[in-house]
Amino acid sequence: MAGSETCWCGNRDLLPFSEAYRRCPNCESLLAAHMPDGASFRVTDDERDFYGRRYFEEYAAARGFPTLRERARLDLAERCLHWLRAVLAYQPPPAAALDVGSAHGGFVALLRWAGYDASGLDLSPATNEFARAAFGVPVLTGPLEEQDIARSSLDVVAALDVLEHLPDPLGFLRRVAALLRPGGVLLLQTPCYPEGASLAGLESRQDRFLDHLHADEHLHLFSKTAVGKLCAAAGLPQVVFLDPFFAHYDLFAAASAGELRETPPEEVVRRLTASPCGRLVDALLQKDDALRLAAAQHSRETGELHARLEASEADRAARLQVIEEQGRRLGALEKEIATLRERLDKLSASRLYRLLRRAGWWKWLDPDA
Repeated sequence: MAGSETCWCGNRDLLPFSEAYRRCPNCESLLAAHMPDGASFRVTDDERDFYGRRYFEEYAAARGFPTLRERARLDLAERCLHWLRAVLAYQPPPAAALDVGSAHGGFVALLRWAGYDASGLDLSPATNEFARAAFGVPVLTGPLEEQDIARSSLDVVAALDVLEHLPDPLGFLRRVAALLRPGGVLLLQTPCYPEGASLAGLESRQDRFLDHLHADEHLHLFSKTAVGKLCAAAGLPQVVFLDPFFAHYDLFAAASAGELRETPPEEVVRRLTASPCGRLVDALLQKDDALRLAAAQHSRETGELHARLEASEADRAARLQVIEEQGRRLGALEKEIATLRERLDKLSASRLYRLLRRAGWWKWLDPDA
């Protein structure tokens, strides 16, 4: 493990962030204080190497994440559909795509069903065996920089939850830029460092980003500013930030060397429904749209009910305050009456009262007479 003395952006004036991380004020990245060498990212022994078979089955599972088999079932209807919408918007099929860090292979399969000539890439032979068996997809093994892929041969490269794991993110993205055709698109997802935030500030508000501070795994953590600068330095200066699936801690973006233009939805549907599998994907997207609308409607109705409940509680509290104030006033009045009666009783017992009574003034002094 070597100490981090220079950020990927070239800045050497790094600031302390935590015991395990340094902060670069130039690009607003966090980087691990101790970087592993490149050999740590090769999987030559699937049972022992960090990104081998045990990464999903033991390391990730110990932190509460689903196993590879569980993710293969869960991701398709959630994250994979979300990612597919972005690919369809900026580079509809037919097109050549590569999913780097493809894991179980579900996103590769979804891309192929939608009409893309898609392949995956992952470091672990065992993980790739699972992807081939589970989804029947083509998968490359090893780092991207070592693959025999022709320059300018891809329309889409997806790097989803990948950048944060790399010791050289700029070198990786330069390789991606070289593989993309003119108009090609990089789709990336990575944890979003809240720009300028201190560790104490994150801890005080219990920010979900804290879940990503694992320096043995997440070597770089990027802000939006950092991602923009990183993509520009790699030759992909046009960056559009999209709505992430996990909005509370991720950033999700599309990047390209040229202008990013969205494809009209009707054109996307036309291309999808040109094939039987594409029709299936279109049906999944329509069903997902319906579920999203239902969830939004439920959220609105729940919000309205909460607002009405809060208004009712506020009215009840105001009424209770009035009742309590009236109770206090009534208590004061009763106390005053009691005082007056006590004074009257004392007066009744006095000699002066008896004299006044004989003189005929008694009826003015005794209202009960």
